Amino acid sequence: MVLRSQGADPPVLRQRRSAAVGIAEQAIKIGLELLQPAVVTGTFAVVEFRHEQVRFEGGGHLGGPLIAEHFRSARSVVVAVCTIGPALEAVASESFAEDPALGVALDAVGSAAVDMLAMEMCRPTSCSASTGTATTRSCSR
Repeated sequence: MVLRSQGADPPVLRQRRSAAVGIAEQAIKIGLELLQPAVVTGTFAVVEFRHEQVRFEGGGHLGGPLIAEHFRSARSVVVAVCTIGPALEAVASESFAEDPALGVALDAVGSAAVDMLAMEMCRPTSCSASTGTATTRSCSR
């Protein structure tokens, strides 16, 4: 996933014995030790939809064309924030000065980790569709 996020084709790189494979493996080893995943969610009852905005009971709203497209008929919305913590980003930033390739690979590890965390978070939400609720795809990363 790290090599793919950089636009590379892993089987081709392995076949060529590219140094990028070793750098990606090193980044994964370093990066996995630095992950501090966390997810915070909240469920909000929708009280109104107007002018591309979903307004929530108790105040607050989400708005924009994407919101209008996906949440027009929603009765409630689950909002989630995912993080892998600051440690990996700090090490990736530091690495850019001495080893730019490793810095880019560490950044890719972080991106892949956030994507995987978000997918895992959405899995239980999708299962609730059997209770008569519908789900949409996530609207941001």
